[in-house]
Amino acid sequence: MNKHTYLKPIGILLSLLWFASTGACKKENTLEAERALLERVDQFNTAFKESNLMALESMVTENYQHTNGNGKPIGKTDWLAYLEKRESEIKNGTLTIHQYEMLDVQLTLFGEVGVVTSKISVQSTNMGAYRENEYRTTNVWVKDGKSWKRAAFHDGKIR
Repeated sequence: MNKHTYLKPIGILLSLLWFASTGACKKENTLEAERALLERVDQFNTAFKESNLMALESMVTENYQHTNGNGKPIGKTDWLAYLEKRESEIKNGTLTIHQYEMLDVQLTLFGEVGVVTSKISVQSTNMGAYRENEYRTTNVWVKDGKSWKRAAFHDGKIR
């Protein structure tokens, strides 16, 4: 057996290890993580528009923090209480959501933490008054096992 016979498999193995350590594999993993997170954000927005409280509760962390530009930060329990009130208003016809759209989405990953910034455009009728509002938002998402959960939210009204 030729003494160089073992060098070929070692060369292939070293090449594979080098490839795996380069940005090619990391980029693919990052793209997959970005896709999964953006899909989760879409699911969250659909659940919010449709007032699906069970889905929303499962998509936020236990220590979730929510801040609107016009109020103080609230935790998960208070946010869910707000959602229950909102759901009641939707069911009794006091509140109608005509449009809820996330625009200008920017995503930055920091390992298993994702920061999603966007503009939210909302058209609604509340107690007979039609409104069009826009908000700049920042969402912090964390990887929780195999799925992403929203850990924090902040918005500021721009229109």
